[in-house]
Amino acid sequence: MPSHNYELTSWPIYDPVANYKAYLNPYTITAGNVNILRWQGNIFTTSATLVTYEGNLNNVWYAADIFVSWEYESSPLAVIPLDYDREYVPYQELRNVFGYAYTGVDQPGWNAQDIIAALQDIFPNRAWAVFDDKKYVLYLYNLTPDYVPDWLINKLAPVGVKVLKSPSDSSTAQAWLNALNARNQPTGGP
Repeated sequence: MPSHNYELTSWPIYDPVANYKAYLNPYTITAGNVNILRWQGNIFTTSATLVTYEGNLNNVWYAADIFVSWEYESSPLAVIPLDYDREYVPYQELRNVFGYAYTGVDQPGWNAQDIIAALQDIFPNRAWAVFDDKKYVLYLYNLTPDYVPDWLINKLAPVGVKVLKSPSDSSTAQAWLNALNARNQPTGGP
């Protein structure tokens, strides 16, 4: 969030801490004022909120052009479809080692071994995988390579696959595969 600038001398203003630049009337329009706020998100930002307050004014018009982009470098990925409210949020251990994605695939973390340790501790009876981007190895837990879908292999392009634990029951591996496929259905197109 932008902070107050108590030593404003002239517009535009720039706040190096929050990394935003604000403009007041950079160009004129026939009626009203133009305000522009440019902000490039800080590192590790997980959300962006835009709030507009109108007050008690009538006939107020807003025009906005918003571009939001999330990017991350190649990182180890946790490959486990999770329910956000019931499984991801309650476990701080998960939130500390990797991010959440509805797809169950695009969940980057800092260290593959930390992700593996957290998942082994919290979900010892579930199937999951971890892709190590340094060694390009896909680690499987309660899975065997025949349960890993081709689209996932094509996306990650691992040079090796290591089974940490074979499934004692094929229904565990099949449930992982079904949930992963359901969340990664191709979007419609020509």
